[in-house]
Amino acid sequence: MANVSVIIPIYNVEPYIEECVQSVLNQTMTDGLECILVDDCGKDRSAEIAESVINAYKGDIKIKFIHHEVNKGLSCARNNAVNAAEGKYVFFLDSDDYITPDCIETLWNLALKYPNADFVDGISYSLDKKQNDDFHLCLTKHHLPEYCDDADFIRRELTLNHYHINCTNALIKKEFLTSNNISFIQGVVFEDFSWHLDCSRKIKAIALASKDTYFYRYNENSIMNSINKKYIKSVAINSDHMLSGIDLGKFYRIELFKIVEFIHIYDDMIGECPLALMEFGKNKIFSELYKTVFKKGGFFNKIYKELLIRLFKINMKLSR
Repeated sequence: MANVSVIIPIYNVEPYIEECVQSVLNQTMTDGLECILVDDCGKDRSAEIAESVINAYKGDIKIKFIHHEVNKGLSCARNNAVNAAEGKYVFFLDSDDYITPDCIETLWNLALKYPNADFVDGISYSLDKKQNDDFHLCLTKHHLPEYCDDADFIRRELTLNHYHINCTNALIKKEFLTSNNISFIQGVVFEDFSWHLDCSRKIKAIALASKDTYFYRYNENSIMNSINKKYIKSVAINSDHMLSGIDLGKFYRIELFKIVEFIHIYDDMIGECPLALMEFGKNKIFSELYKTVFKKGGFFNKIYKELLIRLFKINMKLSR
C-alpha cells in the first residue's frame, strides 16, 4: 500500500503540464509515493506531453495513467483517480499548478506527527502577485494552531474565513472520503463547493504546515474563469445538494457561509443569464432557512441576513 497518491487530472493544459508532472517526479520523498494521471480527452497535446515525461522517468514513484475514452469532466476524473488510489492519503494537484520539491515530505511528516488529522494542509502561493494576500491570509494572518481536533472550533474558523477546506494542496485521508461517501458531483462546474461543504460537515481534525508547498497559477481558460450558459443547470444541482443535508433545527454557520460564497461565485453567471438565479431560488427550503436565521437573532451577521432576504423574496416570487 502506498502512503500518498498524487492525483492529476489532465485537460487542455499543454503549456503547464510538463512542469506540473515534473514537480511530482522531483519530490524529495519518493518511497510510498504514487502518482495517478487522468487523461480527460482534451483537444491539445497535454496527455501526450505527460506520457513522454513519465516514460523518461527512472525513479521509484509508482505511476498510473488512466485514459478516458471521452471527456467526462474534472469531477469524474478526480473520482476515478480516488477509486484507483492505493495511498492512505490522496493529494489533488491541478494540472496547471505545481508543487515544491519538499511538498509531500513536509505534509507526510506532519501526518505522521498527527495521525488523527483528516486533512493535512500546506500553504498555497499564487503566481499572480495580486492574489498572494488572499492565498496566504487563511493560514498565516490568523495564526491557527499546527493541529486541532476540536470540530466546533474548526467549523468556527471555516465560518470566519480563517481556514479553508481545499481539495488541492492537502493530504486527505482516503478513508475519510470513502467512509463518509464524499465525492465530487459530476456534470457541474464549481464542483468544489458541494465537496467542501460535505467535508466541513464531517471533518474532525486538521493539521497545518507553516510553509509554502503549492504554486497556484491563475489560468484564464480554466473552468473557474469561464462563464457559459450550458453550465446554468449546475446552479440547481449544486444548490440542491448543498441544502439537502441541512438540519433546520441545528445547522452550522459554515453551511450558510458556503451557500453565501456559492451565490457570490455565481454572480457573474447570473448577470449572463437570469435563469441561473431562478434555478437557485426554486429550492423552497430557503423560506424555512430564512425563518430559522431570524429566530436565532444575533447569531448571524448582517450580510447573511441580507442575502437570505434576497433569496427569500426570490423564492416567494417564484412560488406565486
